[in-house]
Amino acid sequence: DFNTILEEQEHNGFAVPARQPIEDFQRWTDTNHLIHLPTSGAYYTWANGRRGRRHTERRLDRAICNQNWLEVCTSLVCSTLEHLLVEEVIPNLISDNVNALLTMLQSHEEIKNAVFSLNKDSAPGPDGFGAFFYQSYWDIIHQDVVNAIL
Repeated sequence: DFNTILEEQEHNGFAVPARQPIEDFQRWTDTNHLIHLPTSGAYYTWANGRRGRRHTERRLDRAICNQNWLEVCTSLVCSTLEHLLVEEVIPNLISDNVNALLTMLQSHEEIKNAVFSLNKDSAPGPDGFGAFFYQSYWDIIHQDVVNAIL
Protein backbone atom coordinates (compact mmCIF):
# COMPACT_ATOMS: atom_id res chain seq x y z
CA ASP A 1 0.00 0.00 0.00
CA PHE A 2 1.85 3.07 -1.24
CA ASN A 3 -0.80 5.45 0.13
CA THR A 4 0.23 8.03 -2.44
CA ILE A 5 -0.90 9.50 -5.70
CA LEU A 6 0.38 8.59 -9.15
CA GLU A 7 0.39 12.12 -10.60
CA GLU A 8 0.16 15.62 -9.12
CA GLN A 9 -3.32 16.18 -10.61
CA GLU A 10 -4.58 13.41 -8.31
CA HIS A 11 -4.12 15.88 -5.44
CA ASN A 12 -6.36 18.83 -4.68
CA GLY A 13 -5.64 20.92 -1.66
CA PHE A 14 -3.42 22.88 0.65
CA ALA A 15 -0.02 21.19 0.77
CA VAL A 16 2.00 20.36 -2.32
CA PRO A 17 2.44 16.58 -2.47
CA ALA A 18 5.95 15.21 -1.90
CA ARG A 19 7.57 14.28 -5.20
CA GLN A 20 9.59 11.24 -4.04
CA PRO A 21 6.64 8.97 -3.07
CA ILE A 22 4.96 9.77 -6.40
CA GLU A 23 8.12 8.86 -8.32
CA ASP A 24 8.55 5.66 -6.26
CA PHE A 25 4.98 4.60 -7.02
CA GLN A 26 5.38 5.38 -10.73
CA ARG A 27 8.65 3.43 -10.87
CA TRP A 28 7.11 0.43 -9.06
CA THR A 29 4.13 0.25 -11.43
CA ASP A 30 6.38 0.68 -14.49
CA THR A 31 8.91 -1.92 -13.29
CA ASN A 32 6.14 -4.45 -12.69
CA HIS A 33 4.37 -3.64 -15.98
CA LEU A 34 1.13 -2.82 -14.18
CA ILE A 35 -1.95 -1.26 -15.74
CA HIS A 36 -4.10 1.27 -13.90
CA LEU A 37 -7.71 0.45 -14.70
CA PRO A 38 -10.21 3.24 -15.39
CA THR A 39 -12.57 3.80 -12.49
CA SER A 40 -16.00 5.38 -12.47
CA GLY A 41 -17.38 7.36 -9.58
CA ALA A 42 -15.66 9.92 -7.41
CA TYR A 43 -12.28 11.01 -8.75
CA TYR A 44 -10.86 11.77 -5.30
CA THR A 45 -11.20 8.78 -2.97
CA TRP A 46 -9.72 10.26 0.21
CA ALA A 47 -10.15 13.55 2.08
CA ASN A 48 -8.50 14.77 5.25
CA GLY A 49 -11.81 15.88 6.77
CA ARG A 50 -10.74 19.49 7.24
CA ARG A 51 -12.61 22.47 5.93
CA GLY A 52 -11.53 25.68 4.28
CA ARG A 53 -8.03 26.25 2.99
CA ARG A 54 -6.60 23.16 4.75
CA HIS A 55 -9.04 20.79 3.01
CA THR A 56 -7.18 18.18 0.96
CA GLU A 57 -8.43 15.47 -1.39
CA ARG A 58 -6.46 12.72 -3.11
CA ARG A 59 -7.06 9.81 -5.42
CA LEU A 60 -5.56 6.98 -3.37
CA ASP A 61 -7.83 4.03 -4.16
CA ARG A 62 -7.27 2.46 -7.55
CA ALA A 63 -7.51 -0.83 -9.39
CA ILE A 64 -4.23 -2.18 -10.76
CA CYS A 65 -3.54 -5.37 -12.71
CA ASN A 66 -1.08 -6.92 -15.14
CA GLN A 67 -1.73 -7.76 -18.79
CA ASN A 68 -2.36 -11.48 -18.10
CA TRP A 69 -5.05 -10.72 -15.55
CA LEU A 70 -6.65 -8.23 -17.92
CA GLU A 71 -6.83 -10.88 -20.65
CA VAL A 72 -8.55 -13.37 -18.31
CA CYS A 73 -10.98 -10.87 -16.79
CA THR A 74 -12.38 -9.21 -19.87
CA SER A 75 -15.49 -7.56 -18.43
CA LEU A 76 -14.08 -5.51 -15.58
CA VAL A 77 -16.02 -2.68 -14.00
CA CYS A 78 -14.24 -0.62 -11.35
CA SER A 79 -16.09 2.00 -9.35
CA THR A 80 -15.65 3.91 -6.12
CA LEU A 81 -18.11 3.86 -3.25
CA GLU A 82 -20.10 7.00 -2.71
CA HIS A 83 -18.98 8.79 0.44
CA LEU A 84 -22.53 8.89 1.81
CA LEU A 85 -22.78 5.11 1.54
CA VAL A 86 -19.57 4.74 3.52
CA GLU A 87 -20.96 7.04 6.23
CA GLU A 88 -24.06 4.85 6.52
CA VAL A 89 -22.01 1.67 6.90
CA ILE A 90 -19.41 3.00 9.35
CA PRO A 91 -20.95 4.34 12.57
CA ASN A 92 -19.98 7.72 13.99
CA LEU A 93 -17.95 7.06 17.11
CA ILE A 94 -17.58 10.74 18.00
CA SER A 95 -20.48 13.09 18.56
CA ASP A 96 -20.71 16.39 16.67
CA ASN A 97 -19.96 18.30 19.90
CA VAL A 98 -16.81 16.30 20.65
CA ASN A 99 -15.73 16.59 17.01
CA ALA A 100 -16.14 20.37 17.16
CA LEU A 101 -13.92 20.49 20.26
CA LEU A 102 -11.27 18.24 18.68
CA THR A 103 -11.11 20.18 15.41
CA MET A 104 -11.33 23.76 16.66
CA LEU A 105 -8.28 25.94 16.17
CA GLN A 106 -5.97 26.33 19.12
CA SER A 107 -5.25 29.73 20.62
CA HIS A 108 -1.76 31.22 20.62
CA GLU A 109 -1.63 30.68 24.38
CA GLU A 110 -2.56 26.98 24.06
CA ILE A 111 0.20 26.47 21.52
CA LYS A 112 2.75 28.21 23.76
CA ASN A 113 1.63 26.14 26.77
CA ALA A 114 2.01 22.94 24.75
CA VAL A 115 5.54 23.89 23.65
CA PHE A 116 6.61 24.78 27.18
CA SER A 117 5.07 21.62 28.68
CA LEU A 118 7.49 19.49 26.62
CA ASN A 119 10.57 18.02 28.31
CA LYS A 120 13.55 20.20 27.31
CA ASP A 121 15.65 17.06 26.85
CA SER A 122 13.18 15.33 24.54
CA ALA A 123 14.36 13.88 21.25
CA PRO A 124 14.29 16.21 18.26
CA GLY A 125 11.33 16.10 15.91
CA PRO A 126 11.42 15.55 12.14
CA ASP A 127 12.76 19.08 11.69
CA GLY A 128 15.83 18.21 13.80
CA PHE A 129 14.91 20.55 16.64
CA GLY A 130 13.95 19.48 20.15
CA ALA A 131 11.82 21.24 22.73
CA PHE A 132 14.86 23.05 24.13
CA PHE A 133 15.28 24.98 20.86
CA TYR A 134 11.62 26.01 20.65
CA GLN A 135 11.51 27.05 24.31
CA SER A 136 14.83 28.93 24.18
CA TYR A 137 13.98 30.89 21.04
CA TRP A 138 10.22 31.24 21.51
CA ASP A 139 10.35 35.06 21.45
CA ILE A 140 11.90 34.95 17.97
CA ILE A 141 10.10 31.99 16.37
CA HIS A 142 6.67 31.98 18.05
CA GLN A 143 4.83 33.59 15.13
CA ASP A 144 6.27 31.08 12.64
CA VAL A 145 5.32 28.18 14.92
CA VAL A 146 1.78 29.48 15.42
CA ASN A 147 1.36 30.09 11.66
CA ALA A 148 2.53 26.55 10.89
CA ILE A 149 -0.06 25.10 13.27
CA LEU A 150 -2.97 27.35 12.36
